[in-house]
Amino acid sequence: MDATDLKIVEILAKNARVSFRKIAKQLNISPQMVSRRYNKLKKTVFSYSSVTVNLEKLGFKASAGFCIKVSKEKQSEINQIYDKITKLPNVIVGGVLLGAVDMCFLVPFRNFAEIFNFQKQLSEIEGIEEVDITLYRAHQSWPRELHQPFLQNIKHSPT
Repeated sequence: MDATDLKIVEILAKNARVSFRKIAKQLNISPQMVSRRYNKLKKTVFSYSSVTVNLEKLGFKASAGFCIKVSKEKQSEINQIYDKITKLPNVIVGGVLLGAVDMCFLVPFRNFAEIFNFQKQLSEIEGIEEVDITLYRAHQSWPRELHQPFLQNIKHSPT
């Protein structure tokens, strides 16, 4: 991947709906070149396209990060516990981690009753030893432009 490919990725990460013509004009190359490079990137770098959702407009007032510690006795079942949690309502994203906690999940909520209900559902899953909750305002758009700093680092890193 060269600097032009990285610039195309950066532009599309900000707005996946921008036309090849606009990208071409910005990079001073032909739309056909952008199309060829995009198709190559689609096979090698891009994993999927997604839609950005405004959670506030859907009525979500807050989001919570749930960091979960699984009991030592149930460590061998961590993937099954993870699967159960991802099937609970409103779970946007989760991950199994290494460190002080075993997994974390991002969950938006419309009101406090939903938060308490989610916590109750978690308490019914066998093997969960501890849950740490961090509340914050709902994301106005999800997913966010998470790749921008990452792409900037790639662009400026020595190869």
